[in-house]
Amino acid sequence: MRKALLVILAVVVVLLIALDRIGLLVADHQIASRVQKSQGLASSPHVSIKGFPFLTQVVSGRYGEVDVSVSDVTRAGLTVDRVDVQAHGVSVPLSQVIAGSVKEVPVDRADASVSISFDHINGYVSNQIAGSTLRVAANGDKIKLIGTLPFPPRIFVSAQAAIDVSSDAITLRPAALDSLLASIPGGTSVRGLVQQFFTLKLPISQLPFGIRLKVAKVVGNSVVVAASATGLTLRAPSG
Repeated sequence: MRKALLVILAVVVVLLIALDRIGLLVADHQIASRVQKSQGLASSPHVSIKGFPFLTQVVSGRYGEVDVSVSDVTRAGLTVDRVDVQAHGVSVPLSQVIAGSVKEVPVDRADASVSISFDHINGYVSNQIAGSTLRVAANGDKIKLIGTLPFPPRIFVSAQAAIDVSSDAITLRPAALDSLLASIPGGTSVRGLVQQFFTLKLPISQLPFGIRLKVAKVVGNSVVVAASATGLTLRAPSG
């Protein structure tokens, strides 16, 4: 009798674990679908709901952390290689998950990392600024701007760049303009033109979860920007 009870208990445990994992996959799919539709993404993002057991979160309709990864997001002509989001306090009612009809996903807070490769930055410059020779390149753990001046003296120069961050854009500008001007014959007389040539603004808006940019750094051959958002709701577009 005791052995039979142990067997039944083991079967119940296995079934509960299986149900937990199946429920996790269903919820992952529902949230991924809502993120894709609400953000107009070309492909479905990767979604991973954290925490075990998962069923307790399903029943409550409240998920402590949901990780979302999106690749190759293009906005305003600039392609972002990857957006990794950690969403905290995600609410999805159990009834909507079961029915497969998640209408909206409220999120308390989201932390994110946005990665843009030098290749995509250079591609953006080529497409947006006809005839520009301006490019970005690695300079150790920094980034430099290089190019041939489009005005006399038409010489090839480079400058280490500083990265300024606003809520929806990053701007690359020469970190030491005076040093750069000193390397250009007659540079001080064309200060404004040099400043304009070496200043590059990259629009990064309408990212998943409405995240807003905070601070940037160079990692390898990419600019990586920390971002965040609070108190938002993902909804599918009407119509």
